Amino acid sequence: MNFTKAEEKFLTYLKIFDGLNIQGSKNLTVCDLSFNDYLTAKYLKDKRVFNTIYNVAFSQIKTIDGIFSVPVQSNLAFTLNKLKCDLIISMGGTYKFQPLYDCVYSLHRALNLAGRLILVVYPDVYDEYGKDILNGLSQISQNAVKEKLNRWFVTLKNSLSNIFVDVKEETIMQETSLEEIKSIFGNENFFNTLFKEQEIFDTFFKPIETTNKKYTLSWRVIRALKI
Repeated sequence: MNFTKAEEKFLTYLKIFDGLNIQGSKNLTVCDLSFNDYLTAKYLKDKRVFNTIYNVAFSQIKTIDGIFSVPVQSNLAFTLNKLKCDLIISMGGTYKFQPLYDCVYSLHRALNLAGRLILVVYPDVYDEYGKDILNGLSQISQNAVKEKLNRWFVTLKNSLSNIFVDVKEETIMQETSLEEIKSIFGNENFFNTLFKEQEIFDTFFKPIETTNKKYTLSWRVIRALKI
């Protein structure tokens, strides 16, 4: 299921967007690094509080009124060096920040003074009893998905802390279903790094396929400031 079809069904990114409580201004420029088929950029446009909206994309370049499409040239860090903005946001797209340290420095260069960075990195998944589902499935499958996610989060936060200030963590909680969970981790931003093959993905989630439990997403978010 592609990003747009999944969003029509689950409204995953709209729920994240609402949870971020983004404050904008008609004088500000924002850049979207979510790599989710312009979904985040469209929500930013609908908010009607930004002067300019950039959407950086590796493929599927589109012409959308009010959104400036920026194709990645050479690599992401090189592309970011050409931009200037007041807010950079990424919803689930940080695994595209490769090589990481080059991208972090380019994020810093791209932001104006007092510019803000909002990165929605990945969601933890809990059942109705508070059990960490990703950790449990990682142990059963011997595929260290939870460890990979947590390691990336820590590495990303530490990298940002070396150059940004006021680096903070927060969470956004959402009720969810197994189908939505699989749509999130099945999209290219996570799948290509964590699973790579459909058989590995199917095997990972198989132990909970027949369960009838309620689940909660806990999106891990990093905010930072440039001074």
